[in-house]
Amino acid sequence: MTSTETLTSVFTSVVTSTWKATNLGWMASVRVDGYDWTVLLPPMGRDANGDDEPARAEIFGCEGWGGTEFVTGQATWTQNVAIVDAVMAARRAP
Repeated sequence: MTSTETLTSVFTSVVTSTWKATNLGWMASVRVDGYDWTVLLPPMGRDANGDDEPARAEIFGCEGWGGTEFVTGQATWTQNVAIVDAVMAARRAP
């Protein structure tokens, strides 16, 4: 089980990482607590009524000495704002 403190560290640290566009959305990696964590910011979706539905950043997995672990966790809305700002800056970069 991933602790709340670890998730907070991952989402706080990933803001300053290098973001790359993928077919799944924007991804970045960060090293926290001896693991390489991958964070995904998926594109906006649509709800059942067809209205835009914002997406929150989520942990896509982590990799360490023992191999890859498939863990999940979503950023809080406050953390998500900082992550979206970082992704937008990456999109504007030459």
